[in-house]
Order: sequence, then structure tokens, then C-alpha cells
Amino acid sequence: MACHQHGFLTNRSCASSLVQVVTNYKIILKTHGSLDVVFFDFRKAFDQVPHALLLNKLASFDIPPLFISWFSDFLSSRSFSVKVNSTTDPSPAPIFSGVPQGSVSGPLLFLLFINDLLISLHSIPHLHIAAYADDIKIYSHLPSSLQAGIDLVSNWAVSNDLPLAHSKTSLLRLGALNPQHQFHIVGSPILVSNSVRDLGILFEPDLKFRAHIKKSVSLARLRSSQILKSFKSNNPAFYSFLFKTYVLPILEYASVIFCLAPSSPLSRLLESTLRIYSRKTLQRCNIPFSSYSHRLELLSIHSIRHRRLKAQLLLIYKFIDGASHFPNLNSFIRLSSSPRRPMTLINLSPLSDNFFSFIVPIWNVIVANVNSFLSPTQFESFLDTAITRF
Repeated sequence: MACHQHGFLTNRSCASSLVQVVTNYKIILKTHGSLDVVFFDFRKAFDQVPHALLLNKLASFDIPPLFISWFSDFLSSRSFSVKVNSTTDPSPAPIFSGVPQGSVSGPLLFLLFINDLLISLHSIPHLHIAAYADDIKIYSHLPSSLQAGIDLVSNWAVSNDLPLAHSKTSLLRLGALNPQHQFHIVGSPILVSNSVRDLGILFEPDLKFRAHIKKSVSLARLRSSQILKSFKSNNPAFYSFLFKTYVLPILEYASVIFCLAPSSPLSRLLESTLRIYSRKTLQRCNIPFSSYSHRLELLSIHSIRHRRLKAQLLLIYKFIDGASHFPNLNSFIRLSSSPRRPMTLINLSPLSDNFFSFIVPIWNVIVANVNSFLSPTQFESFLDTAITRF
């Protein structure tokens, strides 16, 4: 179902998917005190899709026969050869499965192929689903619902010739009241993991992201050190460009899910790479400075905290504007009906520890004196000066 799928769809991203699942995790934990999450791994999913079954599924969507015939021609008569050095196998082997990767139609065909699995999972009471292409996870506070979902996924994989890598199926237990129920897949127990990588983010049972942030900072510091060792220049703009290009993506990937107070140890840790890099860069360029904020001004770069907060505020704007997908948004926030403060948000779950409870108070302070709803371009420009107070 489209509401659960974030891969290869308009206005969906890893960030929107992660914000949604972390928000749901925390709401369930707030209510029930326990949650189990199972992460599935399909073996070479895009290469395994059987063509005949895929075409049959396309017909169930009432796709016109002409288009199905076009897709049939698109998938058929494909072959592969093995090449070693300059020698190529003279007899190509036919390809009977898989959607062509790198094509426009390939991702769409895969999403249509697994759509019936998401629909079936949705019918299980108290079971939650999240998917990003072939990365599928299910979670519930009820062991019976989660086991039913595990069995359904396993049976679907067999009947659809899309095998699971059972050894890579992971279980993450959350919550102080977790009953430690043993889950099984095809008769074998699913091993409990202390941390699971989901869409590039390391998840731990406390949802604090300590391990992920520490690993990201370690890699960012290494990359910064490599830059300073590899390049010699007295131009600060050059070093700023290198940092923005090669280091910031490491620190900022999906950082919108990090709801960190400015003075928290993890927030300071994320900031430390830029603190060190900015100091060493200006010292190398023989440019005097008085403080961290002065260094950032000289390098024309905002702090990591500033950039993360801006990304969070832009994301919530996109949720409101419909430019990014968040299902059932009106269950979490709504715009105030005040004509004098048209951008003020009402948090419908203020006592929950989630993305909205963290960012809505900051949003409301920032837009308090805005008397009209800003366009996306206006809002982004407005944030650069408004965030300086935080």
C-alpha cells in the first residue's frame, strides 16, 4: 500500500520514512511500554522478481493489455554473459527474472510486485508496517500480531519466488516492559540485535542514536583530517567548500531524527568536527579569529546545530504543505485558526516524546510574529536569520 511505501515515490524519502517510524515507535512505547521490530532482508530482491508472476500482478491492477504487452517486451529477450579480462563467454544465458536496475520502469515494477504483501500485512490487527523499496520492517507491541506478520512475510516470499535471507532477519526489542518473547521464522528463532542498521541509521533499543552519531563523527573527523593532509591552500573558501562537499553529508544524513538539546553531549559531539576543522583551517590560512561563531562567519558556514534545526523546520513545513509525506498528520499537529498568527501549530500530542513535540515549540517561537503563511522560498530564507537565536 502506498501509505506504507516510501521508496521511489514522489515526496517520499529516507528522512520522511525514518521520522514516521521513530514517531510511531515512541507513541507505542509511551502507551504500552514495549515494542518489537523485525527487519526483513530479501536476497537480491530486484534480481529475483519472476517475470511471469509480475505480469500477472500487473493485470490485477487493471492496467490495459497494451501496456502489459509493452512491459512484457521490456522484460523479455534479456540475457547476460560472463567476461573475464578481455574474454567474453560466447553463449549468453537468458534472464527470466529481475527488473532492470537503472531504468525508470524497474523501481515501479518492483513496488507493484510487492504491493499485495503490504496490503496483507495491513490487515493484521495492531501490526505496523514500513517499507522503503525492498527494505521492509514490521512492528507491534503484541507478540501474537508480530508473529503473524513474520509468518505472512515468510509464506509470501516462498509463494512469490522472492527468497528471504533468513540469517539476516533482525529483531530489535524496545521498551523497559518488553516481555522478551521469542519469535521464529521458518521454525528458527530470530536473533535479537543490540543495534540494527535501518536506511543507513544505526538503531539501538533506547532510540538515542549514540552509536550512529559516534560512528558518523569518527568518520567525519577522519575525512576532515584527510582533507587537511591532502590539500595545501591559504584560501578559507576552498576549505569551506571541501568540508561542505565531503564532510557535511556524513554528519547530516537523516539527522532530522536527532531531537537533541543544544547543550546535550551528543549535540556537542556532532558539533566537534566543525569546531576542530574551522580552527585548524583558519590557523593554516593565518586568519585571526575570536570565537567559534566568528570562525563560522569567516568560513561562510552555519553550525551543525543550525543546519540540523533548519532541516527539521523545513521538513515539518513540507509535511504541512504536502511536499513531503506523513500519513495521518492531522493526528499529530494542525495549524492554528488565528488570523494574526496563521503559521502557529497546535501540537495534538504534547506529552509524547517525538519529533513533533520537540520541533513544534521551536517552530511556534520562530513564526510568532509572521502574519501571513510564507511560501517555501520565503520560509527557507526567513529561517537563516530566525534560527540564530537557537
